Amino acid sequence: MIPHSLIDKFSEREIIGGLLIAPDSLTNVHDLLQPGHFYAPEYGAIYAAIVEQYRAKAEPSFAALAKAAGVKPDMLVELTGDAILGARRQTAQRLVELAQKRSLLKQLQGIAARLPDMTPDELPGELIGPAVSINLEGSAKRVYGAPELAARAAELQAERQKEPGIIRGTRTNYTALDLTLRGQRPGCLTTVAAGTGVGKSTLGLNLTYLVAAQGIPTLLISTENNADENLDRLAGIITGKDIKDIESGRYAADITGRVSEALKNAPLYLTDNRPRNIHEVVGTMTRYALQHGIRYVVLDYIGEIAAEPSAPRNESEEQRLARWTQMLLDAARMLDIHLVLLAQLNRSGNLRGRPTKTELAGCFRIAQKSAALLILWQNEKSQDILTVDKNRQGAAKVDIAVRFNRANQRIRELGYWIESEDRIVPPSNATGNVADYVDLDAEEDAP
Repeated sequence: MIPHSLIDKFSEREIIGGLLIAPDSLTNVHDLLQPGHFYAPEYGAIYAAIVEQYRAKAEPSFAALAKAAGVKPDMLVELTGDAILGARRQTAQRLVELAQKRSLLKQLQGIAARLPDMTPDELPGELIGPAVSINLEGSAKRVYGAPELAARAAELQAERQKEPGIIRGTRTNYTALDLTLRGQRPGCLTTVAAGTGVGKSTLGLNLTYLVAAQGIPTLLISTENNADENLDRLAGIITGKDIKDIESGRYAADITGRVSEALKNAPLYLTDNRPRNIHEVVGTMTRYALQHGIRYVVLDYIGEIAAEPSAPRNESEEQRLARWTQMLLDAARMLDIHLVLLAQLNRSGNLRGRPTKTELAGCFRIAQKSAALLILWQNEKSQDILTVDKNRQGAAKVDIAVRFNRANQRIRELGYWIESEDRIVPPSNATGNVADYVDLDAEEDAP
């Protein structure tokens, strides 16, 4: 017998009704809520059908949902009457917690039924199962035993045989950068930091196109430039035409044809730049990952995300950016995507010279959670430099010279910059002797 205090059919109806009137609100709850969390099996079946319909990007249909869930369409119509807003995360969390408590209660009831036949020594062992099930979903990291570790080691080696070499994961198609980063892996975060006007948004747009051009579904979420501005800059990157010529319409037919041809096999998505809070950003990532298979996201940039009304009181900017970064990283891990996050350096104007630790202070908490930190800056001779300042997969403190053509927005890699000699070594010239310029095993120091 389940106590009424562990059943909340009103909240179950509210969730289903919210999803029926606002299908996109599934992004608020899908990582928490499973069909088995519903006490009423018919609601669990409806939820499963809604998820499947959303993943298939099918036109919302009560008739199709009712058929898939094995219920009458009238039930769905009735459920919409219980909803005013879309599905809310707080309500989903309550249903998850109630489901966990019901599961725990059933285990304890089973133990109670067997209690007369147990010896005192057996009772502690019986209680271990319910005790370990108390952990909330997602609140603790999984612990792997020796057999699982051995099996996983075999899986990893099999995967690496299919993709030999040091570069695994997404390539940027910047040769020196890829050799240094060893690929950008799913569920990880790369932060790109730069001062105002140096070109972090342009680098983000170049990365977006270079990754999408490989056939990898890619999403650029912009909080600065609107879609038309980014499209003009993208046209410059694709065609090599100056932005002023693109905006003038002088080469309309040529530009239209070349951009159309380039985007035929490049699954690329751009957002507008309307104000978004962190929940909207995570929701956009989630929706496009589920419906369009997005595997690479560039967010331009975290500093322009709107503060949410429900934010903790007296929260500092550094604390807020750290909290947002953790939310974005959690979403990237859940969705199995790589996230590139653009951030601002604390330097006024387009100052030249290697950024100091003070100028990096605003990015510190973000960088802590990043697999890689890239810093775009200019040296005293106005040479654009991309520094791999942090790199969990390989060498760090590596300088790569790039050429930023501000007329057409293309950023081209030149090679490794050797500061002590003030010279650039193109990646092609470094072939076979890359270790002379980059210590590819810097993170693997012998004990």
